Amino acid sequence: MNEEQRLTVGQALRKERERKNLSLESVAGVTRITTENLKALEGDDFRAISAPIFARGFLRTYASHLGLDPKEILARYESQIDLVKVSPKLKDPAPARQKRHVGKYMVLFSLIVIGVAAGFYLFPKTSAPPAPSSPVAAVPAPAPAEVQPPPSPGPAPKQALVKAPPPAENPPAAGRPVKPEPKEEEKAKERRHVLKAMAREKTWMRVKPDDQSAADVLLQPGETVSWSARRRFEVIIGNAGGLDLLFNGISQGPLGKSGQVVTLVLPREGKPSEAAPP
Repeated sequence: MNEEQRLTVGQALRKERERKNLSLESVAGVTRITTENLKALEGDDFRAISAPIFARGFLRTYASHLGLDPKEILARYESQIDLVKVSPKLKDPAPARQKRHVGKYMVLFSLIVIGVAAGFYLFPKTSAPPAPSSPVAAVPAPAPAEVQPPPSPGPAPKQALVKAPPPAENPPAAGRPVKPEPKEEEKAKERRHVLKAMAREKTWMRVKPDDQSAADVLLQPGETVSWSARRRFEVIIGNAGGLDLLFNGISQGPLGKSGQVVTLVLPREGKPSEAAPP
């Protein structure tokens, strides 16, 4: 095994980049991979990347940019991941621990039963004497209340005359409530952008609407998913050639090749797009 084959995935990428005198910033500008993710790849810190399919897409793009064979880099990555998996022999034998706990509980239960039986034998339960009955005092009946005659009705009070308001011009039809029309500002606030993705191949996506938390999805061929936002979307696609993307019903055209990682911000700068009706 030569020296090149003994290198890890990250060491091979970093060595080839330094041999070509390339900086991480220049590689990030061409591949659209952030410098943090490039450092994670070169440091073999694949756990810092959210999804394995995302890491494979980064490795494929990075290797192609450096002139390395993407298949060889991915094969070395798979073998390297298999080495760090924990062997099942190192796990603690859970059944043995459970048997020890059950044995302790059985001994404790036996001691409790023996103690209760000994208590009944040494201290028999004695019945308490009945309580003496007390005579019930006679309660005198209440005296009947004096009935008063009802007051004689007086003259009825005069009611004030209330004038009815004049009828409004053009009254609404009977049975139809009048609904106030919303203002123009409220209509503008109700408009929202709609992003729709239709997968042709297995594709991973990360979508962040406005200031909300980012959501990761893994689309299978034929699946469709959509999001809504008031201002914009931040989108990362792990397989640019594997899906069709529509923004407010407008197709965004070819996004890239199969396996290419693409980062988008919609609506794009300099290309305003009207929000879809609610």
